[in-house]
Amino acid sequence: MKRKQYTRGLRVGVPISLGYLAVAFTMGITARNAGLSAVQATLTSFLVNASAGQYAAFTLMAAQGGYLEMAILELVTNARYLLMSCSLSQKLSPKTKLWQRLTVGFAVTDEMFGMAIAEPEEVSPWYYFGMMSIAIPGWSLGTFLGTTVGNILPANVVSALSVGLYGMFLAVIIPAARKSKLILGVVAASMAASFLLESLPVFAGIASGTEAHPVDGRPLCRGGAAVPGEGRRTRRGGDPVTHNNYIYILVVAVVTYLIRVLPLTLIRREIKNRFLRSFLYYVPYVTLAAMTFPAILHATDSMWSGLAALIVGVLVAWFSGNLFFVAAAGCVVVFLVEMLL
Repeated sequence: MKRKQYTRGLRVGVPISLGYLAVAFTMGITARNAGLSAVQATLTSFLVNASAGQYAAFTLMAAQGGYLEMAILELVTNARYLLMSCSLSQKLSPKTKLWQRLTVGFAVTDEMFGMAIAEPEEVSPWYYFGMMSIAIPGWSLGTFLGTTVGNILPANVVSALSVGLYGMFLAVIIPAARKSKLILGVVAASMAASFLLESLPVFAGIASGTEAHPVDGRPLCRGGAAVPGEGRRTRRGGDPVTHNNYIYILVVAVVTYLIRVLPLTLIRREIKNRFLRSFLYYVPYVTLAAMTFPAILHATDSMWSGLAALIVGVLVAWFSGNLFFVAAAGCVVVFLVEMLL
């Protein structure tokens, strides 16, 4: 039984790993531009496994912010994992051992959470271990390659692989939305709210609230990459403030892990309250829908290829629901559209 569940997790983890490999390329380039070595960047990806959290961390490292500032930044950036872990705690069997919960808590990522929540029955920790075994190495390897060899893959291939993650999200939320008008409404409302938060000027500050900015107001990022030296903090005498990157990495890893693992270890029984159960039931659909749109439009080199991937992904997920087919269809569409543009 354990071996069967672990093998299933490995199969599900393959498209996650491929998507991670592509996305982590840009993560590695960002880390290199922020002044981190390949070892430091890869270690961060292995210990943290959080794209937004790592981007924020690398940006603050480039600015040489304080350790407490880093902890607060990561707490805000990765707060969504708290809700995900609360929801995931209700999918794990109450008999799940403590060491298994501690291990699962190491990798509560958007993608693996989505695949676990999609399971119709209780989630076996061994199923989750299988996903982790291939997804985490993919994320770490992509970061390492991005740090050491930069743009080794053609731009259109990286762009195509980047939408694979969003295809998996669609494979989770669309079949459920087809069966339930209430979930369909929740998904549509979440996507609309996410679009408004990103598009309307009045909400622009909220949407970018997790981005780190230097004290002098100059941007630390150009094209998604941190610019080393710009916005760096200085002491009164004019000497630059320097912090240890390994302590930074430790702070980021500890804060992120605690956010993920505490709900999994503290909530070990089924929640009886109807309101909380209903709230946690809809958390995955709200989260995954908001992370899919409009982010998929910006994940590729062209907004039109991203839009095409979204439309095709929704259609394939609606009529098929197969995780691999939805992810693969999106990648192929992006590759073909960008060849024609």
